[in-house]
Amino acid sequence: MQKLLDVFGEDLGIGYDIGCQFASTLRNSPLGELAEALNTEMMVGEFHGHAHNRLCQLSRLGLYQAGRGLEPLEFCETFFSKSNRLAGTTRYATAFHRHQAITEYFRHTDTMETYANLSHLLCSHYRRAMVFIDGKDVVLQTLRNLEIADGQPEEWLDEERRWLESRQHEPAQETLAMEYVLALKAYNKAS
Repeated sequence: MQKLLDVFGEDLGIGYDIGCQFASTLRNSPLGELAEALNTEMMVGEFHGHAHNRLCQLSRLGLYQAGRGLEPLEFCETFFSKSNRLAGTTRYATAFHRHQAITEYFRHTDTMETYANLSHLLCSHYRRAMVFIDGKDVVLQTLRNLEIADGQPEEWLDEERRWLESRQHEPAQETLAMEYVLALKAYNKAS
């Protein structure tokens, strides 16, 4: 984290499977003040984020973070998942040959695939952005037809976040009602 903060500086957004938990770890670490001063934001990737609770999604999914773009934040997952193909060929190899195969795999990937993949990534992101830009007028017209004001969706997300935060504990009346129903069931069963 120290290296990331030093190299990238302000307004760094980091996607991590457990970004919500790591944010707490970072905040309580010796780097906490620096990360806060640099406005560092921990997020969860699109794939893993949907397994988190809704409050975490509202706070940590890049989808809901202004200015964070459309990146799913799962590049490392994809990259290392692809390298899992080495397992079959290195499982019974000696340590030397295992290291050699892994080194050659990443060297090949770096020299032969990285630039092609980067070009593909940039082109596909550009095309995706153009689709959004082309559809912007339709979206704006739909928002006007539905009488949704600019900034209102962000307000809805804030409202949902506040509501979820207020529901950290069951309301006393609901808990009492449930206990009453359970007591009635127990009474009827005993009778």
